[in-house]
Order: sequence, then structure tokens, then C-alpha cells
Amino acid sequence: MMLYVRSRSRKITLAMITAVVIVYLVNIASVSNEVWKNPLWFARPNPPPPNAQQQQQNRRHDNRIFVGHSGKKNISVEKIEGASKLNHNLPPEYRVVHLDLKGAPPKLSFLRVLFPLIASAGANAVLIEYEDMFPFVNALRNVSARNAYTKSDVQEINRMAAKSQLEVIPLVQTFGHLEFVLKLEEFAHFRESIDFPQEVCPNHPEVMTLIKDLVMQVRALHPESRYLHIGCDEVFHLAMCARCSAELRASQMHQKEHNVFATDPRFNIFAAHVARVARLVRDELGMIPIIWDDMLRQQGPRLIGSELTNLVEPMVWVYTDDITRLVPHYVWHSYASMFPNIWVASAFKGASGEQALVPDVERRMANTAAWLRILSGEEVTGRKVRHFRGLVLTGWSRYDHFAVLCELLPSSVPSLVLALAMANSGHAHHSDTVAQTTISLLGCGMDMRYNRSQLKK
Repeated sequence: MMLYVRSRSRKITLAMITAVVIVYLVNIASVSNEVWKNPLWFARPNPPPPNAQQQQQNRRHDNRIFVGHSGKKNISVEKIEGASKLNHNLPPEYRVVHLDLKGAPPKLSFLRVLFPLIASAGANAVLIEYEDMFPFVNALRNVSARNAYTKSDVQEINRMAAKSQLEVIPLVQTFGHLEFVLKLEEFAHFRESIDFPQEVCPNHPEVMTLIKDLVMQVRALHPESRYLHIGCDEVFHLAMCARCSAELRASQMHQKEHNVFATDPRFNIFAAHVARVARLVRDELGMIPIIWDDMLRQQGPRLIGSELTNLVEPMVWVYTDDITRLVPHYVWHSYASMFPNIWVASAFKGASGEQALVPDVERRMANTAAWLRILSGEEVTGRKVRHFRGLVLTGWSRYDHFAVLCELLPSSVPSLVLALAMANSGHAHHSDTVAQTTISLLGCGMDMRYNRSQLKK
């Protein structure tokens, strides 16, 4: 009898535990459903979806770009449940070719041929990353390499770009990747870490004088440019110097909450410097600042409420076809709540290894196609964004200032033209039309379709 009672009480106890667990899981499922609808509910309430008038105001500057090529195909995309209907367009509004000049600046005679070619393929802007190939003067004169462009060269590049209806977007690094400046003895005292000439110390009392000189000189030779890319990617050394370490410790001491959603003190140091530079670009240069997104991406939901909100336009870069793995859904939610306009970037060269000789065209096309699927709204992540400003095809010359050259630009032109033809086609998939357009633009004069097995013979 005692055995039966004990067994029966165990059954009752197990039944009660099971019931409690079921109720708990139901509650969790209910909360999870709310998080999926609005994963930032715990941070702050989302604003109501913008109406048509607000969307039009958000895009008030967008009609001023150069088009000059095939028309856009509007694709209506409905966001996840509870959100408004938005229109994402293919082709992308901006189709930008990134020219990384460090180490191997093309001759003007080459650009004179390249610009009309990429414009015919669908490009309407060029993102020019000068680094030490810009003709700096005065206190920055030693920053320019011996083979840097002259002032008249830059002016000629502007004229050639305008002739091909290509808007010029200059890129000036203002935080990390400043080896071309910090390697010099006269600027070494600006380093965050004395052993690494990569980042400036954001709390150095004279650092904004240096940054202002850099961006003002570039602005002076690009008076027509509306955007300025200020870099800010891969800032690996944060809060290492005495000034920044002291600020970090003070911030940690005064931090009220220590949980997964607490503000990252190191990121606050990063964001404060980027905000100062962005305000300089907006207020004194009259330009819209763009930054690479990787430092923002690491923060996830903690990014909400940052002082960078509505101050910069992030450029989300991923060079594989598995974009969602590297930029998860919750990151897109954060970006969408903070930034009215977002850029994205694939690569047509310079993303297959430091010593690669030519682009892996198959991988490059898969990368571009993956981004086009997000822009079109085929993938859920793309439906969260209010407005995609454009697609940038990056073409890296070398992995950093001290690295060797990889995938030279002339050998990468076919990859570039093919990516542009795909981006300009109006859909997110490779097609015979894209292939034939590429063949025609490159003047191949032959049918390039082949059987892979024939290549092994």
C-alpha cells in the first residue's frame, strides 16, 4: 500500500510539474511571438509605420541622382506582419563602383576608358578611396605618395565622371585604417596604440584638427559631391591608450546596469568620435556622412539609442552569399529603427585572399545575387529596411596599407561588368540576358557559353 501511495504521489507530482512547464512554455511562446513582431520592444517602443507622405520626405533628395540608363522596375514588398508596405526597387537606386587607389592608382587614360564602360553597364556613381594617392598639401604634404594624383588629375577625374554621368563619392578614413598617415613620425603621437599605426586616439586633444584637415582638403577638390564616406571600419584597438583607458574605467564605474542590453562602454568611445566627425561633415562640409557598418553590427540591439541615430548612413558589407549569417535579423531590426537610409556592399574583386591574382567570378556573382535578393525583398531581412540607398561593388586593391596588391583592376574588369549587368538587370538572378549584355560590353565577339567539362581537357 505504501509503495502504491508513493508511486501515486510521484505521478501527481510529475503531473503538476508537467503542467507548470507547459504553462511556462506557452507564456514564453507568447513573448517570443511579440519579440518576432517587434524584437526591440524591451528597448523602446517602435514609432508608427511611416505614411506615404513621410516616406516621400525621407526620399526627398533621392531624385537628384544621375540615372541615364534603363528604367527601374518597381517591386512591391510587404513587410512582416504588423508593418507597413514598402517599395524596394531593382535596379538599385545607386549602382556604385568602388575604386581602391592605394598601391596602384590607375592612369587617367585607363579611367577615360573605364568610366564610359561601367556607365554603359549600369553604374551611376563611383566611390573613390584615395588613401595616400590624394594631393594633400601644407601640414599633410608628406602623407601623399610619390605617385599620387595631382590637383589637376583629380579635377580631370571629376570631369570624366560627370561626362559619363557618374556621381563621385570620396572616401576618407577618419578612425581606423589610417596607416598611411600614422606610419609617419610627425603623426605617430596620434596613435591609439604606439605599436600599431592603424587607429587614431579619439580622445587626443588635437585629433579633430587632423581629421578636419583631411576631410576639408578632399572636399575642396570635390565641391559637387553630396556624400562623403568616412570609413570607420575595423577599429580593432579601442581604449588602449592612457586617455581612453581612463574614460573606459570611469564609464564602467558609473554604469548603472550590467546585463546583455547594457551599453558597451568601448562602443561609446567609438560612437562619440564617429559622431564628432559626422557632425563636422554635415555642419561644415554640407555633405552626408557614410560609414562601414561592421563596428555597429557587433552591438546588435544595444545599438538602439546611440547618438549615431539619423546622423550617418551605414554601408552594410558582406562578401559572401551567406549574408544573414553575418548580419542576423536582429541587426537589421536595429538598423531599420535607427537609419532611414542604408547602403549595402558586395565585392567584384579583392575578397578572395591577399595573394589572389584574378577574381573568383562565380563567388563574386553569388555574392552580388545574394544582395540583390535582399534589396528586392525576396528575403525577409530586406523587408525590414525603410529605404535602401544603393548597392556598392567594392574592388579592393590590397587588404591593408602594408599588404601586397591582389587582383589588379584591369584583370578584374570582366567581373565588374558582369556584376553591374546583373545589378542593372531588374531582377536578382543571373540570366542569359545578363551574360549577353556582358559579352557585348566587353566586345568579346563570341559565344562565351561553355561546358565545364571542356575546361578540364
